[in-house]
Amino acid sequence: MIFNSKNIIELNKCSWKETLVLKINNVLKKEKGKKDLILTGGRTAKSLYVHWSKHHSFKKLKNINFFLGDERCVDFRHEESNFNLIKKNLFKDKIPTDCSFSKLFFENKSIEETIKHHEISFPENPTLLLLSFGIDGHIASIFPKSKLLKNKRKIGFHESKLKFNRLSITPKIIKSSQKIFVLVEGKEKRKKFKEIMRQKKDIFSHPSHLLEDAYWFLID
Repeated sequence: MIFNSKNIIELNKCSWKETLVLKINNVLKKEKGKKDLILTGGRTAKSLYVHWSKHHSFKKLKNINFFLGDERCVDFRHEESNFNLIKKNLFKDKIPTDCSFSKLFFENKSIEETIKHHEISFPENPTLLLLSFGIDGHIASIFPKSKLLKNKRKIGFHESKLKFNRLSITPKIIKSSQKIFVLVEGKEKRKKFKEIMRQKKDIFSHPSHLLEDAYWFLID
């Protein structure tokens, strides 16, 4: 069976941020009561957050719990921290009314304590999950052949051979999310995405094959 996603949307480099903000807002408006929105890190997301924070609709947001899809195991003020990136670019002025923004990594807790905490506090069925597509095809911190692909908990630990260890959502959260938006920016990532689209469905080799029902936004 070939991986097949019907929700592929081409976006112009001049207007993609506005288009995505409107689509995110539309998803949030349809949900009554508290909404759970999982945010992604990365340069593309940073650009989106700067635009969104200045958008006329941003201050009108209410009743949203913001979470992180993955995080490096570093201090929240570290330049490589996704929490820091989002705090500086999306919540630079303040978090909107009746909204919250939760950390994924806690400096004063062990990894096991942190994961147990998220089993209770992390949402069961997120309203919207934002993801970035990595150059090697990874999503969140789920890399090809990662042990996280077999993890049954909400949040798992990724031990890095290179720089920083990470915490990440697992397939359990991806599968339970009500709607998923994936950002794919640049020629190299678009090329990798099209390559993966042609492959036989294999989640272990291509974690993004978990996202058959996601909306893929291809940005010039």
